[in-house]
Amino acid sequence: MKMKVMGIGAGIAVVLAAVYTLWQVARPRELQTPDSTLAREIAGLSTAEKEVRLERDLRTLAALTGSLESMAVEMSMLREAIEGEERGYFTSDEHDLIESLLFRYIGARETLWEMFDCHRQYDTLFDTPGQRAKSFAIGFASASQLYFYGSLLVQTFLDSPLVIAKLNEPDLRWDIPAGVYDAIFESITKPEHIQSMQAAWLLYLGEMGNPASSLSRLTEEAPAYAEQLAGIAKHHDVMIARIEDILEQRSLFLPGVRNALRHSEINELAQAALAASEDALYAIRGLVFRKVSRLKKPGTPPVELTPDQIAQLRDLLEPGDILLTYSEGYMSNLFLPGVFKHGITYVGLPRDRESTEAGLSGGAEEDLLEALAEGVVFNSLDHLLTSRMNRLAVWRPRFTPEQRAENLAKLFAYLGNEYDFEFDFSDSAYQCCTEIIYRALNKVGKVELSLTKRMGRQTLSADDLCRYALGNTGTVFDFVALVLPDEAKGKRSARVMTGAAGLDTLTALMEE
Repeated sequence: MKMKVMGIGAGIAVVLAAVYTLWQVARPRELQTPDSTLAREIAGLSTAEKEVRLERDLRTLAALTGSLESMAVEMSMLREAIEGEERGYFTSDEHDLIESLLFRYIGARETLWEMFDCHRQYDTLFDTPGQRAKSFAIGFASASQLYFYGSLLVQTFLDSPLVIAKLNEPDLRWDIPAGVYDAIFESITKPEHIQSMQAAWLLYLGEMGNPASSLSRLTEEAPAYAEQLAGIAKHHDVMIARIEDILEQRSLFLPGVRNALRHSEINELAQAALAASEDALYAIRGLVFRKVSRLKKPGTPPVELTPDQIAQLRDLLEPGDILLTYSEGYMSNLFLPGVFKHGITYVGLPRDRESTEAGLSGGAEEDLLEALAEGVVFNSLDHLLTSRMNRLAVWRPRFTPEQRAENLAKLFAYLGNEYDFEFDFSDSAYQCCTEIIYRALNKVGKVELSLTKRMGRQTLSADDLCRYALGNTGTVFDFVALVLPDEAKGKRSARVMTGAAGLDTLTALMEE
């Protein structure tokens, strides 16, 4: 069986990626406001649609769990290979593997963090006690994985100065700051963090042991959720033992730390949290969910399009158009260096698709098709244009009606495929965002796309696609539109450019 990605197992990706898994005590955030991308999406759904969304997020979480475990095997193998030789450098293959693992882990970790940040708001986003219990389970499992794999990364390389030095190096291409390993080490060894995890665990065990609790009932009624919660139990004791081993090896298990981690102290903290909230799930949230914070990276503010600009873009688009985007903080980002990081195909509404030569219809009102962490799915142009989008370029392949129908038919064939966290273009069973575009677009009409070797594997980035279109404008592709911040009106204002001015601006942007 092919191991599909994501994890951080014993290794380098874990470390580098751990940049994004920093846990530090942050200023308490208002939990009543749906302030994450996913939370804003869920807030506007009906009760029935929220149930569907919960199931989708659970499947994503299960895929992440499997991928993290698969990557752990790769990490362990890498660790053993490095450990077996005394040298002060990495081979080119090891460097490629490190880069690949980092890239894949960051995509997985970002998805995990987005899910955690959304489902910490379980009590305000969802409508029924059953849905709230499901949402809490997803959020708690996501947070637990962040802790578990962060401690694994630190322990795996604790006695590997060569790897630690590598992981502490900054890499501006990937938005990785200096001191990643040291920052993760510090965060997981803070006594107050360990205290909070243990106190939350005591409350969690109490809920699971109470047959009348919503979590306990959930495990009886929903086997898939029970499996995720069982995974939390399997990881917890291993994680605590791992952290204690790190403290021992680094001579940090001092009397004050030991006192803070005594059962009596942890129990008092748990009971105080419970008394303050009068609800075990709220108490657990207060102990854990506010301890997991994201490493903030400087980025471009999202733009806000006016209703007229959205209408203008909708009028410009035709089924088959390729949308290349960059959306700061959105889980669909690939984290490849570049101006654009995500690729989407506009497929039109069913009535638009039915006008094509093949009479295609997806049976849904959504008008985009893309690969996200939950798989290849339909999405909404209106949602894209009103979410955290920073820039957008639209290209139109020069197809005859028959070629356009062929392109869309190929694209629709991948609907429902799982996401390719390994970004392996040699495996057609899983798809990342540019992968489905490549498979559906290449060899149709005059399109001849080439793959580029990155991280030891052949890939196609959104920037690769944009440069190909720029180099074949007027013959293979037509430029449609460019959306950028309008700095003259403020960074949040959007500027929609078409024609020669837009094409010239995009060309200059890609040359920077």
